[in-house]
Amino acid sequence: MAVFDGAAAKLNEYLQTAQHRSYFIAFVTLVFIFIMVVFGILPAYSAFSLQGVENQKRADAIEKLKKKRDDLQKLTLESQQKEDILAYFDFVFPKTPDQDEILNQMIQLADRSFIFLKNINFQENNQLQREFQPLALDPAVQSLSLSILAEGSQQTLNSFIGELENQRKIYNIKNFIITRKSSQDIQRTTPDKYYDLNLQLNIYYFAE
Repeated sequence: MAVFDGAAAKLNEYLQTAQHRSYFIAFVTLVFIFIMVVFGILPAYSAFSLQGVENQKRADAIEKLKKKRDDLQKLTLESQQKEDILAYFDFVFPKTPDQDEILNQMIQLADRSFIFLKNINFQENNQLQREFQPLALDPAVQSLSLSILAEGSQQTLNSFIGELENQRKIYNIKNFIITRKSSQDIQRTTPDKYYDLNLQLNIYYFAE
């Protein structure tokens, strides 16, 4: 206690002058500032810095997730586009020719063109490679020949041929002949059947 009283007395004596008091106040102020920096500002700044690092990590993670989402959407779109292309290729070059489907389409085209089908005949085309010389045709490409006999007017038969040429499926018309019926046959029929059509075409498929 005596030591504390002595120190207090010395401090009072030291503070008797204005200069010493200013020194003491400056010292106390520096000590206060040091305490605030060490125990207040630095921890707060450290916590703020850590929070900033965490926020940046979250922002980076979100950005990566967005990029993955965009990449996935892009791949999904590309996959859908490729599926559409493959579906179109399968339609144009089926693995096997569906004769029932072809026959139904011919009937639909005939009805739309107002002609009358008389006969449709399918036959495997074994001359495909020779027909495409000197091209190096893929051996998987095969052909089915189709012969069509029909009757109609000259206008409706030409319309039917135009319909065939505008189909998405490849119908390669090899040749066709439109002839007017004989006078005797014309007397026995109606004007919408005055002409006969004899048409040969090739249908292609991609045999795997």
